[in-house]
Amino acid sequence: MIPRSFGDVDISDIQRLIDNQVAERRTLEFKRDLPGDTRDERKEFLADVTSFANAHGGDIIYGLAEAHGTPSSVHGLEVLDADAALRGIEDRILDRVEPRLPGLRMKWIIAADGKRLLLIRIPASTIAPHRVIFANQ
Repeated sequence: MIPRSFGDVDISDIQRLIDNQVAERRTLEFKRDLPGDTRDERKEFLADVTSFANAHGGDIIYGLAEAHGTPSSVHGLEVLDADAALRGIEDRILDRVEPRLPGLRMKWIIAADGKRLLLIRIPASTIAPHRVIFANQ
């Protein structure tokens, strides 16, 4: 997890992760692209979210190119409607995770060149365990 208050995290924090070659760990994960729409991609995304909630919490940062779990550069995300993208991600979590995740937060981070990154902060849940629901299973 980035060691700053969620509201204070900005592009300088992301750049420090790259410059210091901070590797993924139990509370931090990097993804180049937003979760896709296939069943497997949705399940993987929800499994990532619930595993953080069921453990110590964590941050997922979308829009970072990485090699072997270490961020190498800001890749950025192509998003036509940023608000709709956040609602879609939130709806996936609301529809497919039981019990609901309290305290989950998301925000866009804009780089100097206008590229977008998405930060999702998942707190450690006080009502764990959470599970992913697909096809009523």
